[in-house]
Amino acid sequence: MSWPTKSLADIAILNPRIPKDRELPDTVVFLPMAAISEHGEILAQELRPLAEVRKGFTYFARGDVLLAKITPCFENGKAAFLENLQGDVGFGSTEFHVIRPNAEVLDGKYLFYMLWNDKLRHDGELNMTGSAGQRRVPTGFLERYRIPLPPLAVQRHIAKALEQVDRLRRQAQQMETELDRLAQGLFLEMFPEATRVAGQFTEPLGTHIAFLTSGSRGWAEFYADRGAIFIRSLDVRMNELNTNEVAYVSPPCSAESKRTKVEAGDVLLTITGSCIGRVCEVPSGLGEAYISQHVSLMRLESSLNPTFLSFFLSLPSGGQLQISKLQYGQTKPGLNLEQIRSLQIPAVTIDRQIQFVVALQKIEAQRQMARRQQAELEQAFQSLIQRAFKGELTPKVA
Repeated sequence: MSWPTKSLADIAILNPRIPKDRELPDTVVFLPMAAISEHGEILAQELRPLAEVRKGFTYFARGDVLLAKITPCFENGKAAFLENLQGDVGFGSTEFHVIRPNAEVLDGKYLFYMLWNDKLRHDGELNMTGSAGQRRVPTGFLERYRIPLPPLAVQRHIAKALEQVDRLRRQAQQMETELDRLAQGLFLEMFPEATRVAGQFTEPLGTHIAFLTSGSRGWAEFYADRGAIFIRSLDVRMNELNTNEVAYVSPPCSAESKRTKVEAGDVLLTITGSCIGRVCEVPSGLGEAYISQHVSLMRLESSLNPTFLSFFLSLPSGGQLQISKLQYGQTKPGLNLEQIRSLQIPAVTIDRQIQFVVALQKIEAQRQMARRQQAELEQAFQSLIQRAFKGELTPKVA
């Protein structure tokens, strides 16, 4: 069955004002952008005096839907249904849109799921206004945005089905987070010396590097539709090389190409820009690949295991802390090769390193399973959204 569609302006209030006759409490909830997660949750509810936030911030109430309007928060999915707001009203960042459902015809949780999905993000991104870095979803777009409007009972049925899948998806995400913590805890338990910056239990990384370089400049002319992989800083994730959206090059036959070509077991570290400090090992089976100027390449001696090194450099209390300190006071973040050589790593034998790597591989297998579950549940969630828009989600009649 195909349900009629209605524009949000017909069934909700966009960015409502404070009613003149409404008395507000002296203390209210305040939600900055950081308080709303990309998973549709309120992370923290801060209490502030009403006098501090009444002017210059966005007003909302329990039962409203918050939706980030500015890039990249909008595209990343920052939104929340305010069903569990501490208090009847609150204030927050001016970069939120507030959508208040007409309770007579529109269920709040149903509204949230109709807005918190890939379809809305895709359509909203196409309609953003403003310059790069300050692009926003305009109010007019949301006012015109149309959603299916079945009877309230059907809306609640659809919202419940989506909520169940969403809950399973969150559980899989939480499982991955817990496994990450488990791996970090295991490392620090096996190598308590890892958090010491320098001393008898640490040694410079440079003593274990056989070859260290960074990518060449000016390779834009070699970009191609196919060919060798060109590894950019955005492709380097923490302990993972992302090959989902890679660039390709047709490299020249030169010494520069030979110098910047990666091998399985190399360790890559981003050295410039906002992604500085991300690190991963080059996996086997990658094929021909080269690094960009924003990425460094470490080829290690046999005394240092690449998986062990990558994991240590990714630790907040290990390599990341040292990299952060090296950036202090710099106007333009960057790492040079000498700074990389100077990083202090735990002085442990290769046998102990391999012992950790074996244990890490078992944790990683579980983490990959959790990721697959997330992907499957994400696909199921978006499929349900599509079916809801087509009117295919209806309660079964006994």
